[in-house]
Amino acid sequence: DNTDTVLVDPGTYFENINFMGKKPLVVASQFILDGDTNHITNTIINGSQPLDPDKGSVVTFESGEDTTSVLCGFTITGGTGTFIEEAGNARFGGGVFIVSGGKLLNNHIEYNTITNNDWTAGGGVCANGPFVPQPWVVLRGNIIRHNKSISINNQALGGGIECWYNLIMIGNKISYNEAKGKIRGDGGGGRISGNFGPIKVDIRNNLITHNKAVSLSDMTDIVISGGLDIFYNISGNVSNNVISYNETEVPNGRWTYGAGAMVEEITVDDFIFENNLIIGNKSISGNCLGGGLCIFDGNGIFQNNAIQNNNGSHGGGIGIGYNAAHQAVLINNTITGNSGNYGGGLFTTSANAVVINSIIWGNTAPTGTSIYTTGSTLEVRYSDVEGDAVWPGEGNVNCHATFLEDGYHLSDTCQLVEKGIASILINGNIYNCPTYDIDGEGRPMNNFPEIGADEVLMVSVAEPMSPNNLSLNIYPNPASGIITIELTGAATEMMGDVSIIGITGKELLRQQVTGPKMEFNVNALPAGIYFIKLITNDQNAALKVGRFVKR
Repeated sequence: DNTDTVLVDPGTYFENINFMGKKPLVVASQFILDGDTNHITNTIINGSQPLDPDKGSVVTFESGEDTTSVLCGFTITGGTGTFIEEAGNARFGGGVFIVSGGKLLNNHIEYNTITNNDWTAGGGVCANGPFVPQPWVVLRGNIIRHNKSISINNQALGGGIECWYNLIMIGNKISYNEAKGKIRGDGGGGRISGNFGPIKVDIRNNLITHNKAVSLSDMTDIVISGGLDIFYNISGNVSNNVISYNETEVPNGRWTYGAGAMVEEITVDDFIFENNLIIGNKSISGNCLGGGLCIFDGNGIFQNNAIQNNNGSHGGGIGIGYNAAHQAVLINNTITGNSGNYGGGLFTTSANAVVINSIIWGNTAPTGTSIYTTGSTLEVRYSDVEGDAVWPGEGNVNCHATFLEDGYHLSDTCQLVEKGIASILINGNIYNCPTYDIDGEGRPMNNFPEIGADEVLMVSVAEPMSPNNLSLNIYPNPASGIITIELTGAATEMMGDVSIIGITGKELLRQQVTGPKMEFNVNALPAGIYFIKLITNDQNAALKVGRFVKR
């Protein structure tokens, strides 16, 4: 296929390598031959001994490379970044520095640190440069961890990743990275920016966890996003990511934005942030607009997200600010268990936002348990908002949302089933709910969509109910290996067949049962929602239906 491949044996190589404009070219460990991840950990490029200290990036793409220039299956470590005087005495790309384009597949990019008096960008990976049109970068299947971007007297950007180019970023694990600057820390896990012109992104199926953005000096301006910062001139999708346990830190009285994720200055109409789990992010100190997610001065569709157990002073779950000239659209989100001082679930200031088919329940704040809004246009429809009264707006309810153990999949008995709306006209604009839920399953499953991120398939039962009032208890739920199905109610024995049914109605497993409970091994089932059917030998008994989630 005319692609040159350089195959590298296991070992530790103290080198700083440059692709020198070669394309197509694949530089790979033996991982590319057999998929054995031991080759990744045992084939190490250590860039800690550069011949020129100003060229301390471990791997560099700087001479017109593109996505046919591939680095695959290495541990990249010990990098100190490349100094660029023309960029304001900045230092870029501790592990990998991409000036043109490139593709990084299945690498461990770890323990690289860039430290500089002036600004820094991309402790693990940096892709930037004044190219028009913007090149493409692909990051797929990498582990990017324990990297640092440190500015002694200025801004530190992108602890793990800094990218100003078109980006495909799929299936990476980005953890324990840090951006720390005297004036600003921005994007502990990663920062994606359209500073050099409009860019497109496809960011999905990544784990972004335990990263940090920090600035603790008396010169601190702001700190932005411990996890992921999406900034300016960007279109595309950010979907199916887990953004969890990231932190921001500033001196008391200063501000942080989006401890988990920040979406700012998006002015296009085709940016979608969907199907993400945003869990356990927090601001350690200072004020924070949006503990889980901050939407700042821009547009965007935010749908099918579960935002749980985050903490931020102004909007524990979500903070929306200073986008009065734009509009943030929030549809079918579940916002629970978050905490703050103002607006435990949602805080808006000088904002324009629409909230539809969403759950804002079980959040805490001294002022505005669920929602606190100031100087904003906020329209809420067909949503469950906890409070002393029903939040104003068509179709809104105030009822206790009941979930499965994960806190965002609805229980079968939840009152929010079929309480949503498929399409609605608000102030002259039509808004449609997404045609799928957080699991990618069809919406609606029944006559009307649910409120929240999850859809529930309600199975009608034609048979008469048993006089014994059978009921099934299924645990653990969600499950990963063995599930127990136990009969509850007046009856104490099950006599009949138990089946596991997939979401399409196909029977996947079946076995006979006698006694009060039984076990099923569901380890081989793919992740998803499944149904339990019990048909008792008593012809007068009902077909019983239960539901569980396979992790």
